[in-house]
Amino acid sequence: GTSEATFKALGGDWKRVEIWLDQGQPFNLRNVQVDDGSAIKKTLVTQRRWITYGSSITHAGSAKRPSQIWPALVAQKLDLHLTTFGFGGNCQSEPMIGRIIRDMPADFITLKLGINSHGGALSARTFGSNVIGLIQIIREKHPDTPMALVSPIYSPPRESVKGGSGLSLQDMREIHEGIAASCLKYGDRNLYYVDGLKVFGPDELKFLPDELHPDAEGQFAMAENFAREVFERFPS
Repeated sequence: GTSEATFKALGGDWKRVEIWLDQGQPFNLRNVQVDDGSAIKKTLVTQRRWITYGSSITHAGSAKRPSQIWPALVAQKLDLHLTTFGFGGNCQSEPMIGRIIRDMPADFITLKLGINSHGGALSARTFGSNVIGLIQIIREKHPDTPMALVSPIYSPPRESVKGGSGLSLQDMREIHEGIAASCLKYGDRNLYYVDGLKVFGPDELKFLPDELHPDAEGQFAMAENFAREVFERFPS
């Protein structure tokens, strides 16, 4: 269906208006209308820019409202301008996503990779090389931007069980950590490995009703952990 957002009695001064789009629905902007004598312009972004890429866990469809998905909560807490790429079932470290992120302005980049590849879209042979390739594509235009490589969060049925990829989540965490160490060895001084279990681990199991996706309350727990484990490691 079609819906409208209406803003009234804004007064004669410039106002910053934000619309948080429903994370559970597709979106198409049909038009923007202003009253006679009024004007609209693009807001100047003064906040530091954060781009995050991930799966349905990043998409956060279980949140009660779009302003309460965990990336939004982190952005609000740290006063960041957020761009989130959360692709349900389709986070596969794809080169074209790397190109999009590469070409966007960013002060911080986080890549939360692995869970969608567990089922078999990537193999034990290709998973690590795809992650390395994604990082290197982004580094073409963001050579020094602080970037975190975040391994999968807790998911009990997948921790030690090897999926169609031939990898368990435990295997993927070891691969992520090894990639970050190799990047550091070869000169990348601003890539940080973050263990997904510290972002959302066994202590948060009560917020994981399907043993995969944090629920509405879990968004707040994950946001708090992510802000601490990721952003406190970044240069200020």
